[in-house]
Amino acid sequence: MKNKFHPGYVLPLDQENPFVYHSLVNTGDASNLTDYKCLISRDGRFYVARSFLCFYPPAYVDDPQTDYKVTAATITDNNYVFWDELHNRFLYLLKNDAYTWNELNARDVQMNNPVLNAHVDFSGLPSRLNPVGKQAVYAYIRYRENYREAHPLFLFKDKTEEKFYLYELTPTGSDKDDKKSVAKTRGADKGDEGGEQGGDNEPAFTITGKELKNFRPGKNLSTIMYNMWFTTNFLFYAEGGNVYRYNTEGGNRSTIYSAPEGYTISVMKFRSADSGSLVDDLGLYLSIGLNKGDEGAIAEIKLTTSADVDKTYPATFYNKDEQGVKFGNIRDVQFAHIYTYKTINTK
Repeated sequence: MKNKFHPGYVLPLDQENPFVYHSLVNTGDASNLTDYKCLISRDGRFYVARSFLCFYPPAYVDDPQTDYKVTAATITDNNYVFWDELHNRFLYLLKNDAYTWNELNARDVQMNNPVLNAHVDFSGLPSRLNPVGKQAVYAYIRYRENYREAHPLFLFKDKTEEKFYLYELTPTGSDKDDKKSVAKTRGADKGDEGGEQGGDNEPAFTITGKELKNFRPGKNLSTIMYNMWFTTNFLFYAEGGNVYRYNTEGGNRSTIYSAPEGYTISVMKFRSADSGSLVDDLGLYLSIGLNKGDEGAIAEIKLTTSADVDKTYPATFYNKDEQGVKFGNIRDVQFAHIYTYKTINTK
């Protein structure tokens, strides 16, 4: 087998402090190369990329052990937005940096934008809604339409109780055309709760929050997801063998899938029906990984554009391959459209 990319193209080579994957954030439109990505490690570092799979650390991160621990992130029309668990604060990074399309010279690019403290003021929130000390488990934004006006949303969990909270950040304007000098911003990746360093303490966002009643994803928080084809009121998650659609506005949840008896859901991902990776299509197919003892299965349902189950599409369930060999435990689900890899027979 040969490497698809040159060594060090996807991630910088670092043998002493390897980057161990935790999550990937992706927004924008890949069909016109306006998509952006953020890769988060288990120890709270992150790399960013535009369109191609060449990820860069932000500017002025000289020490791999950076002074923040990112646990959740999303991407607005202007910025990457993060929660820093180490200092209980929101951070942001401007998107308008220099990315390269040249694979051979990918690592020669120097990023210019530093990580900035968003200086979000929590004092206007009731004490029970203060995010300080809570666990950020997910972040999302609706980027399919009106992306410039869309606000980032962060989902937090109480560390001692099974309570979840949803926060919406509204840009104040200072995040859009930030002209801070390097002398000011180099200190912006340090600070304490609310942030008092970095030169300019003007908040980049205001914040509102609420508790999500009846939101019970259990221990498998990795199944929590949003699909940008639906309103931001809808979140999806699995509990045991059921998949729920949760309405953040009314606090009610609806069961959209129930696994066969004995199965527990381990992973969920939405996919499209495209045969090409750069074709715009609705990602309405929900693929579900299930486990039962040491055996596994894959189920799939399709939703309508209103997030209801599409009853015209028969739900599928597979627990063995074409040779009849049973699946082992399902840890992840990946998609590869077969036509992308077919060799054209010209004979």
